[in-house]
Amino acid sequence: MSSRLKRRHAIVTTLGVLAVIAVTAGVSYFLLNGDEQKKGRGQKSEPAAKFVITSATTKGNWQPMHPTIGLVEPALYLDVQTTVTAKVQHIHVKPGEKVKQGQLLLTLDSSDAERELRRLQAQRMELAANQSIMIRQQALDKELLSISKKQLQNAKKSLERMQMLDSKNLAAKTELEAKEDEYNIRSQSVAQAEFTIRNHEALRQQTQASLTQLDISIEAQQSMIEKHRFHADFDGEVANLDLKVGQQVGAGQSLFTLFDRNELLFKTLVASELALEDGAEIQYAGVRYSRLHTDPVRMANSAGQRVWFGFQQEERLLGNYVYASWVSPAVENSFLITDRALHDFDRVYYLQDIADSDELHQYRLVESQVTLHGTTEVNGEEYWVATSETLPDNAKLLSSRLRPLYAGIKVTTVKPTADEVEVENVKMERSRGNGPGRG
Repeated sequence: MSSRLKRRHAIVTTLGVLAVIAVTAGVSYFLLNGDEQKKGRGQKSEPAAKFVITSATTKGNWQPMHPTIGLVEPALYLDVQTTVTAKVQHIHVKPGEKVKQGQLLLTLDSSDAERELRRLQAQRMELAANQSIMIRQQALDKELLSISKKQLQNAKKSLERMQMLDSKNLAAKTELEAKEDEYNIRSQSVAQAEFTIRNHEALRQQTQASLTQLDISIEAQQSMIEKHRFHADFDGEVANLDLKVGQQVGAGQSLFTLFDRNELLFKTLVASELALEDGAEIQYAGVRYSRLHTDPVRMANSAGQRVWFGFQQEERLLGNYVYASWVSPAVENSFLITDRALHDFDRVYYLQDIADSDELHQYRLVESQVTLHGTTEVNGEEYWVATSETLPDNAKLLSSRLRPLYAGIKVTTVKPTADEVEVENVKMERSRGNGPGRG
C-alpha cells in the first residue's frame, strides 16, 4: 500500500470514529443544556455555545461493516393478562422495579370469591361433622348387630332344645311358643340392625360424595381467588404497569409485562453472502462483541439468513427495532456508522426513541450532519472535535427520550469566541459489560 493510500486510510479510520462520536452530541447537549436554554428564553444573550463530543482516537484499521436493522427482545418476556373482571385492589410494585421469582406484584379485588369460599368451607365443615357422627353411629350399629347375632344364636339353641323336648312330650306347648317368639324377635333385631347399617352406609357415602364435590368447588374457588393475585414467574423487571387502585380491568386485559434484561435476543435478516456461522462475533449498539449461540437458519423464500444471538446488558433495555453492525473481531471501536458515513464524513446516525413506554423502548435510525474540526490535545491525550447543527427542530422534546450508547465519552462546550477547547469532563454513564462471546 502506498503512503498516500495509507494516509487516506488513516483519515478514513479517524473520521469514521468521529462521525459516531457526533451521534451522541445532540443527546448530550440537550440532556445537559436544556435547562440553560429555557432560562435564557426571551432575553438577549451571547450566542449559544456549540456543543462538541470528544473522545480519544482509536488505533487500528477499519474493517468492512454490514449494518442491519433487527428486533431485540428479552430471552425471558411475559405479558401478564387477567382472566377475570375485577377492580385493582393493591399494586405492590412500581414500573421498572426489579422483582424476585414468586414475589407478589399485583392484587385484584376478590371479595366476592372469598365470600363464596367461606360459605363453601362452612358447608363442608358442617357436612364433615355430620359424617363424623355417622361414622361413630356405624360403629355402634356394628356393635349392636354383633350382640343381636349372639342373642339370635342363643335363642335358636333354646328353641331347638325346646323342640326336642316337645317331640318327647316333655315340654308344655306354651314354653315352646315362648321360645319361638323369642327367636323371631332376635331374628327381627338382627335384620333391623343390618338394615340400619346399610342405610347409614348409604348416607355416609352420599355425604362423602357431597364433601368431594365441595372440595372440588373449594379448590375451584381458591383457584379463582389466586387468579386475582399475580406473582413474578421469574427474577426480572416490571414494565408497562399503568394501573390505579380501584380501576376496573376486564378479562383478557394486559396488566403489565415482566422481563429479564440480563439476556437479550437480537433477531435480524442478513445478506446470505456474509455466510455467518455459529460462533461468529458481532457488535451491537456499542456493546462489546457477542457470540452467536444459535445456528443460522436459511429462509425458505429469501436471499438472506435469519440469525439469532444473545448478549448480556446491565443497562436499560434498548427496545425493539434498533441498529447493529456485523464487524471483524479485530476492530475495537466499530461504532454505528454506515459505509457512506465513512466515505462522506458528513453524516452520523443515532437512535431516536419513538416508543410510548418508559420501560421498553422502540428506536428508529436518524441521520444527522456533522462538521469535523480535527484533533486537540487535553491532558496529554489527543481528542477529535466534532460539531452538529442539524438536529431536528424538536430535538429538545426528544432529548429526554434519547439514550447514550457509549461509555467514557467526554462532553465539551465550545464558546464561539473561544480560542481553545474547554473540557468539562462530563462522563456519560453506561456500563461496558462484555457480551457472552468474550472472555
